[in-house]
Amino acid sequence: NETVEIMLDGQSLGSVTADQAGAWQITTTPGAGTHTVSINGGAENHFEINDTGLNITIDTIDTEGDHFVASGTAPHNAAVEVYLNGNLAGRVDADENGNWTFEAVAQTGANSLRASAIGAENSTQINSFDTEFVIGNGQPTIAVTAIGGANGQAQFFGTAPANAQVQMVIDGRVVDIVTANAAGEWQYGGSYAEGQHQLAARLLGADGQILTASSAQPFIIQGEATIGTDDGLLQLVFAAQPDGSVRTAARDVDGYLIDGPAIHLVLDSSYSMRLNLTGDTRLEVTNPESRIGIAQQTLQTALSSLPEGVPISIRAFGHIENTAETTCQTALELPSQPLVHESALGTLATIRPQYLTDTPLAESLAAAAEDLAGVNRKVIIVLVTDGEENCGGDPTVAVQKLIDAGLDFQLDVVGLAIGDAEAQALLQSLAELGGGRYFDAQSADALTTALADSLLTPYQVLDENGELVATGVVGGQPLRLPAGRDRAEVLSAEPRSFNLIVRTGRTAFEMIE
Repeated sequence: NETVEIMLDGQSLGSVTADQAGAWQITTTPGAGTHTVSINGGAENHFEINDTGLNITIDTIDTEGDHFVASGTAPHNAAVEVYLNGNLAGRVDADENGNWTFEAVAQTGANSLRASAIGAENSTQINSFDTEFVIGNGQPTIAVTAIGGANGQAQFFGTAPANAQVQMVIDGRVVDIVTANAAGEWQYGGSYAEGQHQLAARLLGADGQILTASSAQPFIIQGEATIGTDDGLLQLVFAAQPDGSVRTAARDVDGYLIDGPAIHLVLDSSYSMRLNLTGDTRLEVTNPESRIGIAQQTLQTALSSLPEGVPISIRAFGHIENTAETTCQTALELPSQPLVHESALGTLATIRPQYLTDTPLAESLAAAAEDLAGVNRKVIIVLVTDGEENCGGDPTVAVQKLIDAGLDFQLDVVGLAIGDAEAQALLQSLAELGGGRYFDAQSADALTTALADSLLTPYQVLDENGELVATGVVGGQPLRLPAGRDRAEVLSAEPRSFNLIVRTGRTAFEMIE
């Protein structure tokens, strides 16, 4: 909210007031040449304008063997420095039309390329976006091939591109990064508490961005029996094959799981999602500590825990570059289709906040009517946002129209780092109107829990008299139950139930379906 004076070449352009996120913008046409700009008469920043404007792109990257050829555009006759995986790989000159080409050798696996147009005195003038590409056969893949261990210890083994960085995620939390060897093999191990856990491995690009991830693999740490206890742990997980992979449930001819709801994600990627959780620092779009970075990592973990074949669709807003007409664009990035982990995680990774974009909640929610046309089952709409509507729409009206149209849905709203009580109340009222729940996520762990509760299949435990004993989610944390006879009811599209006996003297048992 501070007002500052902008000086161009020593002359005042006028005053401008920063918004609540601390961002300001001013536009002028200074003409070709070298210029200086400063704020309130402070330190001067130099930049250069030429006939083709300040712009540099990487348009194509073609690979053959271990070679690649990159081409793009830059200011005409500009010097272009090319950075491979963060290191200077070479320098070329754009031609009189602004076209440039660069050829080099890259490492096998995932790589990242960035181009910089160089201005006067060898100062960097402007950078392109980082562009990922792969050297080797096909797209990068990662897998967990085996899990073993005993006495509270677990060892994990897997494959990835040679020398790639692999991020270890245990129970939705990043715990470490390991490096695959030259043969593309990696391993990791540690000590874990008794009970049910999940492991997922993520393949990282050169800039730390998640390229893809393995499916979540469940594992159990068994404890010793303690004679005389009067309770036990109940764990409901998807049935697993001997190799630890999740069993594939029945699917229809189009590849959809026959049972269970559809998932429709609506992800806020507006400019404020570049802030950290406390809102006092704006970070790079690729920084995993930014709000969008935390949301993407957590969503990727949550989706990895779902069996493939679940109907999934993804809509986002704030990720499309502003135009002269609007800062409020929204788009369906993944049309409804059977969940394929690699495809869905790849889509999430491409969603990045753009400069000064806003939050069209109403338009994004209203679009669900068209996004979900032809989806003939209940839909869980999950809205993840860090703010309220500021594009002139009315989200309440949008949700009510979905109800009036007869859409069978449940709206769960996840408020990420929202400190304003009025904004929280509005989002909570949207969830209640949509028959869902509101989750207040002030931390990465809280977001992990919220998404798990929203996306995973719930179940409840009833005693012999039909009284509710406990509730949980399939694949979630175990429940501690008193000894006795109970019944677990899984609240899927076609509810199913199991009779349980919790025996005295048994610290834990496993229920698989």
